[in-house]
Amino acid sequence: MLLVAIFSFLVGAVLAGAFRVWIIVPTTLLGVTLAVTVELAHEGRFASAIGHVLLIGALPQFGYAFGLFAVHMLVVLRAPWPTVREARQSPPCTGSDQLSVHSRNGGLGSIAGSIEYAEGDVSDGSMGR
Repeated sequence: MLLVAIFSFLVGAVLAGAFRVWIIVPTTLLGVTLAVTVELAHEGRFASAIGHVLLIGALPQFGYAFGLFAVHMLVVLRAPWPTVREARQSPPCTGSDQLSVHSRNGGLGSIAGSIEYAEGDVSDGSMGR
């Protein structure tokens, strides 16, 4: 049973790299059907079959989650890291390209606040045009 558990976990992990999450439903149903059939064919008890069904039903899902994590980490590790030279050559962030919130009445708790972008005032509905 341990080999079947490891295999179902690895199947879930492999499916995460190629399919969307809906592939888990038919995979789990197929695994559950096979587990019940094999357990009852070998004259096992029904309680034992239910235990195997729970194990076989959960492990592909855990494998899928692990596979998504592994794919995400591979993508993150492949992302280009900025070199020291690129970091030194990039201009520093100035206040002109950041979003700033100003209050019309001068108070921080004022309800009538306006939001300004670098390209113009958008509090009047003009959206910076």
